[in-house]
Amino acid sequence: MRSPYLAIGLAALLFWPFSGGVQAEPGFRGMTHNYVYVEPPQAAPDGPFLDILGVQHRLSQHRGKVLLVNFWATWCPACIIEMPHLNRLQEILGGDRFQVMTISQDTGGTQVVENFLKKRNLKSLPLYFDPKSELGKAFGQPRRKGLGVKGRASLLIDAKGREVGSLIGAAYWDSPEALTLIKGYMTEAGKPFPSNPTPQAGN
Repeated sequence: MRSPYLAIGLAALLFWPFSGGVQAEPGFRGMTHNYVYVEPPQAAPDGPFLDILGVQHRLSQHRGKVLLVNFWATWCPACIIEMPHLNRLQEILGGDRFQVMTISQDTGGTQVVENFLKKRNLKSLPLYFDPKSELGKAFGQPRRKGLGVKGRASLLIDAKGREVGSLIGAAYWDSPEALTLIKGYMTEAGKPFPSNPTPQAGN
């Protein structure tokens, strides 16, 4: 007879985020998944992505800031829900020490993305593009058609350019819990916020 703990362990592996890590408990939870710490922090991929003019950018150009890198697309239902919360997060914390980096994986051209943001009055989010999902794949994004719940994610990069955590699916990024989490990285140079110093595995 198979152990129920083995089944639980295998199920957990199927839903493990991009880089693996330790789920915060208690901690910030998205609409479908927990925020997961990357322990130890790992150097973030520095592959190119594009702005609306087609100019290449790299995450290393923003070294010194905490970044929330969010892969999304206009046809992704979870993204439509989440974008206003990311916009509000940028309005609250955006500046010299923090930046939301929304990177679209739409393949229909920049105008589609620009129209999407304008229609919803999301004026604080940057227009960046990864149409071939090259940067997303460098972060370990699943190679599947459609972002879906498992395929799209937000990744937190500390001021040293290290991936320190990730969250699959949509989240209320302007919530008090999310703000507390991000402020911890902003004020402690990449260390987890002291109110949750010893995250444990589990939901």
